[in-house]
Amino acid sequence: MFSEVKKNLQEKYKSKKEWFQSTPTYGCWIYPSQYYEELVNLIIENEKEEMKEELLLKQREIQQIAKISALLGHDYNLYRVTYALEGVHANWKNENHSIVWRTDFKDFVEYLKKGNLHPERWDISEINEKLSKI
Repeated sequence: MFSEVKKNLQEKYKSKKEWFQSTPTYGCWIYPSQYYEELVNLIIENEKEEMKEELLLKQREIQQIAKISALLGHDYNLYRVTYALEGVHANWKNENHSIVWRTDFKDFVEYLKKGNLHPERWDISEINEKLSKI
């Protein structure tokens, strides 16, 4: 979207730009100062929107971690929460089990029993039911 808006701005000032020959072999187009003022404002607005989207994503991740913590109850401790390039990783543990949730899991967690090498994937809505069977 930003590149589209920027192209529209360039089109708006296209007829007002001037060629500046700085050396015999190099030159560039110079836009009027209003173009640069509007461009700076567009960049600032774009950055604000990106920050809002990132904040909303973090809020959703925090809500998901809180929801899983509530479902697990006091038997599991939230051991670690890390933020990586691919998103948030949360890990809950007790003496014999580990539960992991990552941003890319969305509505699933991975359950790993101590000594097992292969985790089970559980739907978050099934956590209480699954825990009652172990």
